[in-house]
Amino acid sequence: MNIKNIKINKKNYKKMTFGNVPKDGSYNALQVSRGITTQKITGGTLVLTDIQTELTNDVLFINSNSNEVRRFPATGLFGATGATGATGATGATGPAGTATLTGATGATGVTGATGPTGIQGPQGASSGLVLYMNYNTEFIPTRSLFAANLVPPLGTLMPPNNSPPPPSNNIPVLSSTENIISNPALTQVQTLITSNTDAFLIFQFACNPAIDLGTPQTSIPPGIWDLNLFCSASQENLINFYFNLYILDTSNNSLTLISSSSAALVTDSGFPVQQTVSCNVPLISLSPTQCIYIGVIARKITGSNTTMYTYFQDQAYYSHLHTTWSTPGITGPTGATGSTGPTGRDGSTTSTGATGPTGTTGPTGATGSTGTTGPTGASGVVSTVGAFGTTGTANGLSISGNSIILAPATATTPGAVSTGTQTFGGAKTFNGSIGFASQTINSTGGTQTISLGASYVLISNSTSFTLNLPDATATNGAILWIRKLSSSNFTVTISTGNLIFNTANASATTFNMLNGIKTLQFYFISPNWYLLYSA
Repeated sequence: MNIKNIKINKKNYKKMTFGNVPKDGSYNALQVSRGITTQKITGGTLVLTDIQTELTNDVLFINSNSNEVRRFPATGLFGATGATGATGATGATGPAGTATLTGATGATGVTGATGPTGIQGPQGASSGLVLYMNYNTEFIPTRSLFAANLVPPLGTLMPPNNSPPPPSNNIPVLSSTENIISNPALTQVQTLITSNTDAFLIFQFACNPAIDLGTPQTSIPPGIWDLNLFCSASQENLINFYFNLYILDTSNNSLTLISSSSAALVTDSGFPVQQTVSCNVPLISLSPTQCIYIGVIARKITGSNTTMYTYFQDQAYYSHLHTTWSTPGITGPTGATGSTGPTGRDGSTTSTGATGPTGTTGPTGATGSTGTTGPTGASGVVSTVGAFGTTGTANGLSISGNSIILAPATATTPGAVSTGTQTFGGAKTFNGSIGFASQTINSTGGTQTISLGASYVLISNSTSFTLNLPDATATNGAILWIRKLSSSNFTVTISTGNLIFNTANASATTFNMLNGIKTLQFYFISPNWYLLYSA
């Protein structure tokens, strides 16, 4: 190290040279332009005292650490310690020491006292089966929306003003299957809330546990249900909402209230925000006719009329319900089939034991399906005429075995003439005469009745009497003639249990065949008689 122009006792020395002064006791040289001296080092400081002519009463100190040269009076060798200088820069990190073995773990200390319970964290969301609120799909079995005042608590709820309403004003479905709709007119429902005192039943949804959950369910597990509703409002923080959970019995269309949720404010006035409300659900067993029904209820706290916007079946804003039903897991792939084990050796044959008793006959198995019809066999030979048929057939006759069966003719089918009442269809022409059954009456008074099947009634007496028409035995279209054979100067009272219409179309239960009338013709259309001819 070189130090130039150092002044000692008011004289300048042009040059002073010295090297580092180590602490190990080795020699170093100190040179002044007027003389040279050396001193063995025994510590960290080299003391120079041999330049008496120039350094009378003064001493130079060389610090072996900082190479600093200082001049002090000889009489006061050391003054007060000066202030600590600024810390120098950190030196380079030395090499890592050699690792040694880890010592044995000390004994566990005594457990300290339990600290105070922290504040309750935010409530977590249910993680069970998700039911999607499919506003545009009807619940099955189809049910009309309940009137708001008939939903428990009865008489406390008002009907909503929704645009659009659900299809056909029927209850929409809660389903485990998504059904996304791209038409905003169907996914955003606007509800106008006008009252600050009334609660409005704004939405109704239902699900059938037998068909809407993927896997049929017979009970509701206990736990927390969360309704996650995407909604906004025309004015924020004015509307709150909650939901009620009911059991809907489809056998009598009744509702039973199970639980009510917490309430939430609609906090945004321009962008859909997911709001969550929750309720506790107990363990509930379900009968085959019992379904799940929820009613979403809204109330305006204060302010003017406010519109609530709720979103269903939208790709980004799909309102839904978390339940306590478990989510079915995905079936993993079938593992590889293991190798077939070696075939065991055949057992030795022993003598056959005695045959055991025959067991009881098992139940008859189900009848197998009918086999295909075999080819038709050769026709047999008709050798006899069977009993006359009772009903008409399209062909007028039929063959059964080796018998031919005649069928009676009717108004619509051909056939033979039977001994019973018949109506023939189609026009008929007879080349010979046609005879009709007739009845002759010779009465001295009282009442007479026309016989079954008579078409002509001949009256041979000359005394007035009553003649009953054959109401019960007449057939539609029957024609009946009545004629006096003797003097016409007596009255025959024609009587019926129904009505007789005369030629003027006037009706009565009787018709008098007065003096001078000799011949009458009646026509029967059930249940009445019509007079066609009188002379």
